[in-house]
Amino acid sequence: MGGTGKSMLATKIYDEIADFPKRFWADVSNGAGFSDLARQVLIEFGFPVPEQEAQLVEALVRCLRSGQFLLIIDNLESLLQPDRHWGSLLLRRLFPSMGGTWQ
Repeated sequence: MGGTGKSMLATKIYDEIADFPKRFWADVSNGAGFSDLARQVLIEFGFPVPEQEAQLVEALVRCLRSGQFLLIIDNLESLLQPDRHWGSLLLRRLFPSMGGTWQ
């Protein structure tokens, strides 16, 4: 739901913990897909990017579980389909892998 101040709050938190060792801000409102986002995160955090797209979820989960990272994905809701489900199979696989169920 747009216009509720989520990005403003996230920006404030991101700016206040500027000394956090590994952090990354991604805004997906420009139409970037999950694959592009996952590759950017892996590169930013110094992890190898798999050659096969199907391995991106596994690589990203392994990366994020390996230490303390701050990852803000602004406008994530823009990747939802009109029926409020993830349009990307990789996103549908990511959230349960991280221990949550997002729909």
